Amino acid sequence: MQNIEKLRVFTAFSGYDSQCLALKRLGIDFDLIGWSEIDKHAIKAHNLFFPEYTERNYGDITKIDWEKVDDFDLFTYSFPCTDISFLGQRKGLTEGSNTRSSLLWECKKAIDIKRPKYLLLENVLALVQGGNKKHFINWLNILQKLGYHNYVSILSPHQYNVPQTRHRVFVVSTLERQYYSYPTPIKQTIFIKDILEKDDDVDKGYFLSQKQFDYITKKRNKWNKDKSDFTKESQYCGCISARYYQSRIGAIPHLRLGKNKEIARVLTEREVGRLMGLNEKEITLLINNIPKTRLYYMLGNSIVVDILEAIFRKMFIEPSVKLELFS
Repeated sequence: MQNIEKLRVFTAFSGYDSQCLALKRLGIDFDLIGWSEIDKHAIKAHNLFFPEYTERNYGDITKIDWEKVDDFDLFTYSFPCTDISFLGQRKGLTEGSNTRSSLLWECKKAIDIKRPKYLLLENVLALVQGGNKKHFINWLNILQKLGYHNYVSILSPHQYNVPQTRHRVFVVSTLERQYYSYPTPIKQTIFIKDILEKDDDVDKGYFLSQKQFDYITKKRNKWNKDKSDFTKESQYCGCISARYYQSRIGAIPHLRLGKNKEIARVLTEREVGRLMGLNEKEITLLINNIPKTRLYYMLGNSIVVDILEAIFRKMFIEPSVKLELFS
């Protein structure tokens, strides 16, 4: 890594902060100047992972006075997908509409006032589709007017050795002319069988009745046909969404265990944690402290750590062109 000062970071809509987990794993010396989260369970999880930053949560992003926030170099903003996701409420993200997804526009204040050298946006594929696309293009134009160069890509964890298809839009933005190229996909060596717990260790409550299976099959055909029905021999499974856990009946995707399709179960919290790039210690910490239903939701709302590692490695450790991180 280049001999640079400590990287100053602010994460908005932080969750348990996959971004900081990725920076930490890469050995990047960073300081979390601040973070913004309002969900009490996500805040608890963040404090479990990063107790040293407990007092730096600025809470509601609409109430932050950015003039009073210390300067930072990297700003990440995975704003709520609630109103643009295919599985969500589809109320849109029009500026001033007061939808959850319209919180994107609050980020302009932070960027305009603090002018961080790096920005990282992540959100669902629907952001660049249908009626949302015009808002996305408008957002890129706003960043360009503020002096940023935008680099857009669609990435999935199965391209970075995590057996889950989860296509997400990423936008890396840099001030001045600091070129960025996305990481090259790597060969898959970890498969579904490698993340599963032993059958004997899985509680019977995770297994589905015929009624539950039929319900899931109906929902799967409507919501998510991509690898929703998978087996131990599958290369990867479908997307782990925030709606993955709904009293186990609405869970998608699901694991089919035999030739008879009705023999199936949902993934355990530990298996889902592995599919989101968490290590065993991190997963155990969450299982022991976060209610089960909220844990599934939280995991499905997060970003796979391995993708962020790959993005940050190209940003700060192995850039295609040497980047001047600090003046």
